[in-house]
Amino acid sequence: MISTSSAPGLPQGDMALAHLVPASARPVKPSPISRQLRTGWRRVRGGLSVVGGLALLGFAARWLVGPVTVDIKRGKDRVVRTAPAALPPNTYGEVFSSLSIAEPAKPGGTSRLELGFNEGSEEVNVHSGQWTMVDGELRALQAGKETNGRRLIPRAYIATRYFSSNDFTAEVLMDVDRLGPEYPEDPDAQHYGELAFRIKDTQVSAFAIPNVGMRLAWRYFTPDGREVVGNSAQDTDALVEDEMPLPAHGPYQVRLQLRRNSSGVLVEAFLNNERFARKLLVGLEDHVAKVALGCRNLSCSFDDLKVRGT
Repeated sequence: MISTSSAPGLPQGDMALAHLVPASARPVKPSPISRQLRTGWRRVRGGLSVVGGLALLGFAARWLVGPVTVDIKRGKDRVVRTAPAALPPNTYGEVFSSLSIAEPAKPGGTSRLELGFNEGSEEVNVHSGQWTMVDGELRALQAGKETNGRRLIPRAYIATRYFSSNDFTAEVLMDVDRLGPEYPEDPDAQHYGELAFRIKDTQVSAFAIPNVGMRLAWRYFTPDGREVVGNSAQDTDALVEDEMPLPAHGPYQVRLQLRRNSSGVLVEAFLNNERFARKLLVGLEDHVAKVALGCRNLSCSFDDLKVRGT
């Protein structure tokens, strides 16, 4: 039987284990000097805990609100927040470009015109994006969905010129690029540059889409009111060419051509003089539309726009 005197400091229920505890591990009464050392060490540990907690709080604050700098003159902390860049403003109105034009020899004949995007008198209606003329180019920055309550139309239209779908060719030097790291990316948004024969209910467009390639798309109504919608990525009927990737570096020439034949309007689209899509559109005969240049969630530039048609 083990007596209680052989296990000092153990609670009543643990007396049976006293013979397993080495003598060196059994508690002893601390001296006054060791009590002072322990008290001092607790204070040091408490101080280190406070400093560590403040440091952790400081890192959290920096992560949440941005870098913190110290204003030496005032002796105060100053919080510096790094905000994302504002989206490019939406331009609604007109820019006026220089124009070279060859009028048809007779009414209803073929006209030829060329815009160099220097200051001039030819009206270009611009929408949904920041459109400017710089060094003979029409440049656009367009991002996001903010249009100040207006319909999103990320395009520029040649304002007073209308052409027939029976005889139309437009070509332009185009370049498309990312907006840059200062603008937020929306991976689900559309990204393209565009050359188009367009008006409210008629569209035939050649799209340049980064990381995808060239696309031909169309939407129009036939004389009996039927809507025809499609694009070269989904509708391969009568498309005889493979689609083409964008060159690694621009600018590149994009051309859109419409010609009436006995069955409808034959549409052809070219990249650097190589055809990437061809489509016969039945019921597009005798439609009238404008020339449009588009830019969506990209930085785009356009130069040397040339148009020929009725």
